[in-house]
Amino acid sequence: MRAMLVIGAAAALLLTGPSAYGLDGRSLTLTTTEAVTEAVAVSVPFEGAVPAGRVEVLHAESGAAFPATVRDGRLTFLVGGLPAETTHQLTVKVHPQNNPPAVRIAVDEEAGRATVHIRDEHFTTYNFGPDHRMPYLWPVYAEGGVTITRNFPMGEDEPVASTDHVHHQSLWTAFGDVNGFDTWHRVPIKTNKVEAESGDAYGWLRAENVWVDGDGNPIVDETREYHFVNGPPSLRAIDQTVTFTASHGEVTFADDKEGFFAFRIRPEIQGNRAGVLTNALGQQTEREVYGTPTEWMDYSGPVEGVGNRGIALFSHPENFRLPAWHVRDYGLVGCNFFALSDVARLGEDGSYTLAEGESLTLRARYLIHSGDVHEADIPARYAEYASPPEAEWDETEE
Repeated sequence: MRAMLVIGAAAALLLTGPSAYGLDGRSLTLTTTEAVTEAVAVSVPFEGAVPAGRVEVLHAESGAAFPATVRDGRLTFLVGGLPAETTHQLTVKVHPQNNPPAVRIAVDEEAGRATVHIRDEHFTTYNFGPDHRMPYLWPVYAEGGVTITRNFPMGEDEPVASTDHVHHQSLWTAFGDVNGFDTWHRVPIKTNKVEAESGDAYGWLRAENVWVDGDGNPIVDETREYHFVNGPPSLRAIDQTVTFTASHGEVTFADDKEGFFAFRIRPEIQGNRAGVLTNALGQQTEREVYGTPTEWMDYSGPVEGVGNRGIALFSHPENFRLPAWHVRDYGLVGCNFFALSDVARLGEDGSYTLAEGESLTLRARYLIHSGDVHEADIPARYAEYASPPEAEWDETEE
């Protein structure tokens, strides 16, 4: 099925008139708990019109400018360089000129792909066309212009070849047993609609998909959304939200090891080469981390000529349970919420059933980073993700 495309062209969506500048000059108070490094997203509600221009949030004391995106009744901006347990005054500035956004997403319906650039650098591409059994992100670039996920089977891996597990496609979402059908290995995930829009704090892509059985009949509807965050080259985040809706009858995600949020690391960084797996408990190696329910997993190691690079995968604290981790020394990381028996080996059934009409939402962050788990301070990066600073308007919304 050919995907229906909606490109969220900013010019078509922006509102005009006096209310369009309702954000300009408004002040906020922001409070930190932990120290904030850079590119940490803060979000506040805003009920006014989307301003016809570039939005940023200014630090009243230092003058630092934080990029912002206004969408779905919220102002989201990225802060950095703020110490722990401090309070800061901020002011919103709307610039009439609408310069090219920092995160640009271009969708090519005919080719079945959406290309993401951050600050004019190619960051990743979402592949969703009918020639693909399931949608996935590839390539995914780390600092220095090196791909951080495996290129096979879409391209060739250099300098280390890796050709096992042809169904592992870079960075993807699938599961081994949904009503008995396996999207991890063989059954398609079909795309019905894709929309995307660029922005300064983040650009977003939203896809409406359907998971089907072996005959192509729908099992469950899936809406996925990616936020591509405007971080520095050494620290770039992909935030993913997936919502399943049982529109076609009861749906059961079985206790199965194959899934769910997943990536396949660049071959040099595999655990059976120079790479290291590390979980939120500080455990390392496949033997120690496999199956253990924790908040996050990191896979990092040296890439010749550029230094240490890696991907940390975070489970959002609002997910219905901690994930078990289906991870391998040959380069796989799977963040799995259902395999309490098959992966976590807890002796209980982790299956999850949606009655007809019910929904389930799961959220995760892929953090593409420079340095190893310690150099990138992944525990602190998870704390920023799980509990970002809070902000509120200094006056009542009109």
